[in-house]
Amino acid sequence: IVLSASWGRSDAVVSGIAKPDSWVLARESLTVKSRELGDREKKIVRNPHADHGPVEVSTTPAERAQPSLNEAQVRRLAAMGRDLMQRR
Repeated sequence: IVLSASWGRSDAVVSGIAKPDSWVLARESLTVKSRELGDREKKIVRNPHADHGPVEVSTTPAERAQPSLNEAQVRRLAAMGRDLMQRR
């Protein structure tokens, strides 16, 4: 199972502004086989100065130093993905 995530909205990954963090997990045991932190210098968030619309901002040093998901979140998402695959 492969997961990708980044800080902020998914627009940053889709548009190429940010390279996401990536995890590869074993399908049955959900053991993390590999993890790679992406280049996440920018993120897209809701514009705090307007009622709507996104805005591009820099990530903080703390955000760049840690993965965008913790291990529990990664396993939970992988389990949901595995369950959906099994229902096919």
